[in-house]
Amino acid sequence: MNKEVSASPTGCEVWKDIPGYEGYYEVSDQGRVRSLDRVVTFPERQRRKPLGRDKCVRHKAHSRVMRGRIMQPTRRPSGHMSVCLFSQSVQSAEYVHRLVLRAFVGPCPDGQETLHLNHDPTDNRLCNLKYGTHLENVRMDRERRLLGLLPGYRQGRSPRAAGTAA
Repeated sequence: MNKEVSASPTGCEVWKDIPGYEGYYEVSDQGRVRSLDRVVTFPERQRRKPLGRDKCVRHKAHSRVMRGRIMQPTRRPSGHMSVCLFSQSVQSAEYVHRLVLRAFVGPCPDGQETLHLNHDPTDNRLCNLKYGTHLENVRMDRERRLLGLLPGYRQGRSPRAAGTAA
């Protein structure tokens, strides 16, 4: 398992391979995802010339070095961040919080899900994530709403009731 420590704006940042994407992508304990430098080989192919000419143009097989970079995550409608990863020419969207726990803790146990301890779906730092049950997640949400730390459930009323006149 690859493990690298690098400097970041927040101090030391530990990077690990993402299981299933080893050698292509890494995730950090700060919740960032990066692609790694790699060589991409393009096969030999034929293409017709533009403007309807009958002759074909032969393109030789060639390789190109693709530089690794920090990936820019996309915010999903749920508020969670995701990135698109490629493996074997297949693209898949992966939630960043799941990638962090999978790389640093291991696979998600059956019957559990990834929980954000501060309930901020954009905060994907390892210290803010853990595996837990759905019931535990719902209870934590309810407690924070009752304390006024999250919208809804103010004064013991549900979010639907809070928006309606009694």
